[in-house]
Amino acid sequence: MVEADCETAIPWPRAARLRNLTYLAPFYVDVTKLVIRKTEDGEDTEQEDLSKVYIGKVPIMLRSRYCAPSENSDKDLTELGECPCDQGGYFIIYDGEKVLIAQEKMSTNHVYVIKKRQPNEYCYVAEVSSD
Repeated sequence: MVEADCETAIPWPRAARLRNLTYLAPFYVDVTKLVIRKTEDGEDTEQEDLSKVYIGKVPIMLRSRYCAPSENSDKDLTELGECPCDQGGYFIIYDGEKVLIAQEKMSTNHVYVIKKRQPNEYCYVAEVSSD
């Protein structure tokens, strides 16, 4: 996090909540650039390795290994103003806490065979949903 006086500080979830900021980190990747040119004699290959190329910023999931307070003890978290009972698994984005919810949707026009629990009249049931 870069402050107004251009000083860089480690972001903490509490600070992001209080200041309505996104709890995020810069995202860097190592890139290998490969250029292949066709010449009369065949191919000419050039390779350039670029390290730590800045891609952008990515939100940090709380209590992940990239979260700043993840390595601290409960006592340290309390002293820093973080809740030691917070289980994490969510993101702080500007105006609130956001959670990713996985939703499974069955595709249409496919036959799904489902094994039924016993005792039941049938061992398997086939279902089809269509548009």
